[in-house]
Amino acid sequence: MTNAWRRAAVAGLGALMLVGGTVGSSVAADAAGAAGHHRCVVAPDAEVVRAYEPIRIADDWLMALLPEGEQNFLISPDTSFQEVLEWQRANPETVPGIAPESLHASFSMDVETEEIVLWGGGWRTDCGPARITVESIRDGQTVEVRDAELLRLRGERGWGTFYFDGGVTREDRMVLTAYDARGQILYQREWSRPEQDTVR
Repeated sequence: MTNAWRRAAVAGLGALMLVGGTVGSSVAADAAGAAGHHRCVVAPDAEVVRAYEPIRIADDWLMALLPEGEQNFLISPDTSFQEVLEWQRANPETVPGIAPESLHASFSMDVETEEIVLWGGGWRTDCGPARITVESIRDGQTVEVRDAELLRLRGERGWGTFYFDGGVTREDRMVLTAYDARGQILYQREWSRPEQDTVR
């Protein structure tokens, strides 16, 4: 395994990703949970998948759920997916898991075009999200609002992953929101240009 992909495997959220044949950096973000009472569910509409099963989330990108340790997930270009997966399975102690009561997002950046794409992420909380959305905003106007696909392992409680089919390109602003079964906000994070992230 190359040093770049070894570092990617260690980071657990795809710290280095290949985009268009170039190596780009990934941004991983944690969102703190909002206070208050929520109707707790276990991702009721989530698709049940097998551990390590490659799930296609875009033409050239795959995701897998990794049950070792504190739970984790892998997002990778399909050309390197198997190599990174095998390394992570062989070295689970070096892969940081999803932090309790958190929502993680995984991006890739093309170093040539500087295009940043949100692919998906993972969550770990007793009160599982019933819906996750992303809103892209350009010049103060909403460009699109997308719903994520939710994934979980059979019999696993308290964690899972999500992805946006084909990815979502970051515009001037991007807002990622997780909702409970009543539509109340569990987590919310915003990314802006320049980087002025806010957590609610």
